[in-house]
Amino acid sequence: MGLRQQLMLVFAAVGSIAPTLDSSASLPTTTSNQESPPRAAEVNPKPCDRIDLAEHLIGHHPYYEICPIDDVDRDGVTDLLVSSPMADDAHDKPTQVVVISGSEGKRIRTHPAPVKESSFGEALAALGDLNHDGVSEYAIGDPGFRTVREVDVELVEGSVSIHSGVDGSLLSSAKGTRKGDRFGTAIAGLGDVDRDGTADYAVSSPARFMDGSGRRTGGLIEIYSGKTRSVLSTIVVDPRYENGGYCMRSVGDVDRDGASDLVLATREKWQKGHRPHLQVCSGVTGKPLWTWTRDVEVDIALTGGRDLNSDGVPDVVVGVPTIEKARVVILSGKDGSEIREIVSSPSDAGCLISDYASSIALLDDVDADGVAEIAIASPNWEPWIGGEPVRDIDVGAVWIHSGRSGQLLDRVVGTSDGDGLGLRVCEFGAHASCSRIAVSTYESVLILQLARQSK
Repeated sequence: MGLRQQLMLVFAAVGSIAPTLDSSASLPTTTSNQESPPRAAEVNPKPCDRIDLAEHLIGHHPYYEICPIDDVDRDGVTDLLVSSPMADDAHDKPTQVVVISGSEGKRIRTHPAPVKESSFGEALAALGDLNHDGVSEYAIGDPGFRTVREVDVELVEGSVSIHSGVDGSLLSSAKGTRKGDRFGTAIAGLGDVDRDGTADYAVSSPARFMDGSGRRTGGLIEIYSGKTRSVLSTIVVDPRYENGGYCMRSVGDVDRDGASDLVLATREKWQKGHRPHLQVCSGVTGKPLWTWTRDVEVDIALTGGRDLNSDGVPDVVVGVPTIEKARVVILSGKDGSEIREIVSSPSDAGCLISDYASSIALLDDVDADGVAEIAIASPNWEPWIGGEPVRDIDVGAVWIHSGRSGQLLDRVVGTSDGDGLGLRVCEFGAHASCSRIAVSTYESVLILQLARQSK
């Protein structure tokens, strides 16, 4: 039985068009004219298969954040944090963060925003067990928080709150120390980098323009002790760059010092505007380990932490959602060299892909080759046949590619106009014989389960 027939969707999937791999320089790829996988049989979703958040979150806003967290309801299945980090004036509801059961799709608890005008939930992160009660804590970032509501919106400090995984209670909170910091734009759990027995974490302030001594910066990242909440080390982004840490992820131990490291994105001034600049830094000292850039004017997506080239070092995956030939670039965690590209080819595929790779994730091995797979999302995707769109707008699609070879393994597309399937995508752990990913749409969250092939 092929992988497509084994695919168990928590959402009915249709479609016959997919991006292809394209040769680029000396980077290895598969052929671009590979045969498309067979069309999936439609599945009748069970009541808990489609997690509908319309009554729990604010609908009609294309900015849901999703983040897997520990099994907080103790049912043996990973649970999920979901947010709509922009207030919806039409519905007159405040922003909120909801904890959802990964097994039943039921709401476990809700964290309402402290105030209506905020970006509460723009960053979400699982932190590890900070208070040693057996359940991982989680953090909620609100980079739009400001102490005085009447001040200029550009002068927001930002804030981060840390909550108990057991009952959601507030354990601690912190805010930016300077107006305009946007503290909490990104948060990353790092594991125990200071070796005191408690997991640690990093928080970015991408709009911090000066350090404590008055020198200009391109942003600031602070690594915090999970035990004391004090700052262990800081990464001061070079002032040649801007918005340092607007996107940030833990990538595993790339420098082999026994502690997880950090990848962060900045914007570099360029003749055509601003191009993405990526740097990987030590989780222990904050020291830069290697950098990467690409001559395109676009913000990038990041993921990593899995070894995709079997060299014993976790690698970094970058989504580059340019208008023409958007791509995913796999970088060696060891030195930042480019291993492979997966490139969208809208003209060949016969479809419009305007934001391919705007969200990416790694998931457990599906094709039994011992390497994690890559999920690539495009929430504005729509199929075209004969030069005309089959549907109107924002159907959305997610592609699953082999992490080892880049080969297309499968795809899932939205079923109606405006679904926006793939606004965000994240790994959601393994369950039984399946690998799982969580995918957000404009009004829902779906859990896609992919049956693992046997060796």
